[in-house]
Amino acid sequence: MAMYAAIICITGFISIPVGPIPLVLQNVVAISAGLIFGLPQGAAAVGMFLVVGTLGLPVFSGARGGIAVLNGPTGGFLIGYFVGALIAGAIATKPHIEEKPFSKESLFRLVRAAVAGLGFTYLIGVLNFRRVTGTSFSQALSLCVIPFLIPDIIKICIMVPVAARLRPVVARFIQDDQNQGDESRS
Repeated sequence: MAMYAAIICITGFISIPVGPIPLVLQNVVAISAGLIFGLPQGAAAVGMFLVVGTLGLPVFSGARGGIAVLNGPTGGFLIGYFVGALIAGAIATKPHIEEKPFSKESLFRLVRAAVAGLGFTYLIGVLNFRRVTGTSFSQALSLCVIPFLIPDIIKICIMVPVAARLRPVVARFIQDDQNQGDESRS
């Protein structure tokens, strides 16, 4: 999980300013944690990223860090990454070695998980943006959601097949870790 948390951190350096909320890869990478690892590991990776950023390391978009970022206009989106990964992981479920990555059922479940995860990220982000900036709900939607819908749909179209392919591979490692933990208790 720590390696994936590092990947989330690295993507913070890739951001394109689009008004008060930047266009980032971090949202899709954070939600992908839930898709790839399931619950609770996906949310744990995002949690590690949030702790590192809150402690001041410049891992949030635009190479920023610290508690002030969480209290600012984009802070709700960062918290939304955690909730989104949690929800996406719960819907995607834990990966299995025997999983057929490109079956209709698997892809449909991952699409549902990605949409739900990003949806909750948006919801928490918009609510916090309104709280911090005092904008109306319609203004917040036009600033924080509308400009990002098409890019996020494109990101989902890329994220789902990648996650589908990685899930059985990750399942081997998760299963090995669980087996080693069981052996050490014996």
